[in-house]
Amino acid sequence: MQENANERLIAKAAEVFEDSKQAELWLKSPNPLLRGQTPLEALDTLEGEARVKRQLNWFAGRRIRRG
Repeated sequence: MQENANERLIAKAAEVFEDSKQAELWLKSPNPLLRGQTPLEALDTLEGEARVKRQLNWFAGRRIRRG
């Protein structure tokens, strides 16, 4: 079940970034808002998954507002 959730978040990242390479870079880069973990590492816990979702939603909102 968790694997499907992770796959959906990875697909969401590609959609939000509109570029699979940019999404992959973000997913594999240490992130201070995730306590130094990469988003992929953070997906191992429910708290981390929630943080990754919040960041993706924030990015998606920024993209929509910029047009």
